[in-house]
Amino acid sequence: MRKWEAEDANFDAKLEVEREKMKKILKRAIQEELTDRQRACLTMFYLKRMKMKDIAEQLELSPSTVSRHISAAVRKLRKIASYYEK
Repeated sequence: MRKWEAEDANFDAKLEVEREKMKKILKRAIQEELTDRQRACLTMFYLKRMKMKDIAEQLELSPSTVSRHISAAVRKLRKIASYYEK
């Protein structure tokens, strides 16, 4: 193995460790920092790949309200992630 290949492998391993740490942080933040509505909207939109219109119908909200919940959740998670990236 060449020196640069070993360095790449080491970098990839460190990157994977950091990625796993961030996943744990975000999972915890989703459970503890988001409101129930934010969590529901975010989960339906990003994990279940539902359209905002369908989420709105299921939760008996307007599509605009669903959009606001998703935006607020993403802002909150980005803020939390940025704190840990430093």
